[in-house]
Amino acid sequence: MRNRHRYPRDWEGISRRIRRRDGYCCQLCGLPNGATGWRDGKGKFHLTRRAPRGQHLIRIVVTAAHLGVDKPDGTPGDKRDKLDCRDENLTTLCRRCHLRYDTDERLASRAINRLRRQTEAGQLELVHVQSRFK
Repeated sequence: MRNRHRYPRDWEGISRRIRRRDGYCCQLCGLPNGATGWRDGKGKFHLTRRAPRGQHLIRIVVTAAHLGVDKPDGTPGDKRDKLDCRDENLTTLCRRCHLRYDTDERLASRAINRLRRQTEAGQLELVHVQSRFK
């Protein structure tokens, strides 16, 4: 797991408890942990032990996900707050659903990191200087 420092020390136990509570199934698409199959062009999962020629066999892996549910005192929840491990703030999702659920945060984080790397490498300053000479 990346960024382990952002999670509580007992995250493995918390995650296991949530997955057990949810029957080791994705709470969005319903696929069970460990299912094997393939996805067609529309994203539909076909449960099978063999994929048709040209398709990749995949194995479903479910993980615990933070939802960003509002806190009991009414303050807004934040799915990026990995220390907020209230049961109502956690659910079980397969990799595909988890990635889709976190798309907005991943895109924003990617843009911020790209900008930071470019700044550290001096690339943004170079772009700014070059644009003044056009």
